[in-house]
Amino acid sequence: MKFIPFHRTGFPIHCKPLLFILPLMLLINFLPLILNCAVIGEDGCAGNHGDDNDDQGDDDDLDDDAAAPDDDSSDDDSSIFGDDDDNDDNDDNDTWYDDDTWYDDDTWYDDDTWYDDDTWYDDDTGDDDDTYVNIGACSSDGWCWQNPLPQGNYLWAVWGGSPVDVYAVGDAGAMVHYDGSAWIGIESVVSNNLYGIWGASASDIFVVGEGGTILRYDGAEWLPMSVATKFDLYGVWGLAPDDVYAVGKDNVTYDGLVLHYDGSDWTMIHQGPSWYGLFAVWGTSPTDIFAGGENGTILHFNGSAWSPMDPGWYWNITHIWGSSSSDVFAPCGYTILHYNGVGWSVMQSGDVTELEGIWGSAADNVFAVGGSISDGGVIRRYNGSQWLFMSGGTENELWGVWGSAAADVFAVGEAGELLHYDGSSWSSMLEGRTDMFEGVWGTSPTNAFAVGSGSTLRYDGIRWHAAGNGVAGWYHDIWGTSPSDIFAVGENFGGWAVIAHYDGFSWHRMPTGTAGGLEAVGGSSPSDVFAVGGYGEILHYDGTDWSPMQSGSTADLASVWAASSDSVFAVGLSSSGYGRILHYNGSSWSEMFYSAVYLKGVWGASASDVYAVGGDDWGGGGTILHYDGASWSVVHNAPELDLVAVWGNSASEIFVVGRVCDLYPIHGVILYYDGSTWTEMDSGTTNLLLSVWGSSSTDVFVVGDGGTILHRGASAAR
Repeated sequence: MKFIPFHRTGFPIHCKPLLFILPLMLLINFLPLILNCAVIGEDGCAGNHGDDNDDQGDDDDLDDDAAAPDDDSSDDDSSIFGDDDDNDDNDDNDTWYDDDTWYDDDTWYDDDTWYDDDTWYDDDTGDDDDTYVNIGACSSDGWCWQNPLPQGNYLWAVWGGSPVDVYAVGDAGAMVHYDGSAWIGIESVVSNNLYGIWGASASDIFVVGEGGTILRYDGAEWLPMSVATKFDLYGVWGLAPDDVYAVGKDNVTYDGLVLHYDGSDWTMIHQGPSWYGLFAVWGTSPTDIFAGGENGTILHFNGSAWSPMDPGWYWNITHIWGSSSSDVFAPCGYTILHYNGVGWSVMQSGDVTELEGIWGSAADNVFAVGGSISDGGVIRRYNGSQWLFMSGGTENELWGVWGSAAADVFAVGEAGELLHYDGSSWSSMLEGRTDMFEGVWGTSPTNAFAVGSGSTLRYDGIRWHAAGNGVAGWYHDIWGTSPSDIFAVGENFGGWAVIAHYDGFSWHRMPTGTAGGLEAVGGSSPSDVFAVGGYGEILHYDGTDWSPMQSGSTADLASVWAASSDSVFAVGLSSSGYGRILHYNGSSWSEMFYSAVYLKGVWGASASDVYAVGGDDWGGGGTILHYDGASWSVVHNAPELDLVAVWGNSASEIFVVGRVCDLYPIHGVILYYDGSTWTEMDSGTTNLLLSVWGSSSTDVFVVGDGGTILHRGASAAR
């Protein structure tokens, strides 16, 4: 559920008693001031600052096992915007955002108020089941999905041989299988995106994808097929195991492509039309095959030649399905095209959202799916006379649909979404959360935490579950010194700084004395903790209170790491667009280095062995810097990458995470350093990766956008 500020929902007021109306009017007037929610970020490659906000503010898992009682007496009679003393000093800590004013523990958002344990976003609701059903997919380098399950990459297509034998394919080589009881991830055969799937039988299935990828399943294993093209293939369909068609797009000329498999070899049988790629293929016989593509392109094959058809509508056509040669359907933008055997016509679907996938069990039972960022998943059903709206109950866009019968239909899409229709309603089969996680940290292989856009999860060595953090906020980072001394930092939904502390039993909000949000936290001991944020903000915790420090910088700070109490490093971006590195020597902060790129992560093996990573949000520029105790130097450049976070188990076991950042991002990035060489690992995801931590080099967690939690270790498959 997305967080919606109360003052934006509106309240219908009819005739009410006067005693009700007046307090309500006062409440509505003040709520815009209090709940001035800021929309954070923008989808795409970004630093560790909450930039992917598709699911922002979803905090239905926040729970405080034992909310702290109010610790201030009621004699604080200061005004809502005034100082709490008798002085008029406007620049000291007694300003309107001081700890003792309206946002203090005793105010409207205190632990014991409306968002307390028993409210709408409590941890123990909905998705926090006690057992796993789905099993996570793993990459070729052993990075396995633990949230969501079975995986969280975009799924583009779905097909099955029976109700208990269904496959879905998607980005980064994602392949998942449904056996009638659970979805199970299939270990990646390739890392290329997979776009289409069709089978002649349960033991003879074809998958096509990026870079000319064609895979074939023989009932026992998936094997790559040899094909004389490296161009992207989007659709596949056939009449028999030795009569299969695949369509795609020439990445150089942008022409459409049609390939044919005769049981022995794949050959190019048609190229064109010029400039318009092909995305879909379907037919009824060897002399009646349709291919659809860009800008309303439709080709028809009569057994001897491919000829263009004019549908009269010019959006992209991504899927085609029909019940017969004179009853063919093709989603095309905001509408659906229909072929009656003579010509194409536009059907009125009643949609203002693009439709992408289509499948039916009969001429009067056809399903179309699609969606958008604003509308979420969209499902329409055709009953033979009109298209009807169906509620899918998902905020994720949908792309592919297939079923074994009218009451057994599957739809797939964004964030690994897996929907099922049982003849009466749609329900999600995807397990876990799909909001963004920005920080991960733990104390052992059986005690790790992940924080993000309204969610705090805890890993017990077997599964991730809600962590009981009842302090409402969007958390960007987490760090601690022991299982009973953990700090999470971020901002509430009004943009104010939030620090939550876990004492081993429950979470409690700590007074911060600052207004701006916080991005990162780290320290050297329970009484030496640092939190950093925008405009050079640095706070220090001495074991009792948080207090501001003079950083001497206006840089937006994104990460902090402490080697000791007298050697602390913080990195970020200055207002002039240069990366900045600050150092604390035990008495004062000073700028020690600047970089041409935004620096987003810092970690070290010692005070004289420190790494800083960064990159440009949209232009790549991935850079890894190293400090040897005397000076900083560039040790690795990757212009196509945006690097966000770094962590290591030792000087020769270091992980860096981020994402490829160009016009079409390909995959989430995990780099590994063995003491001599930086190597890119197969992450198994296209999602932006934002944080990394491990208990050892063989037990490492990575979190990111779309609810991504990856684990590499002995128990990684779970």
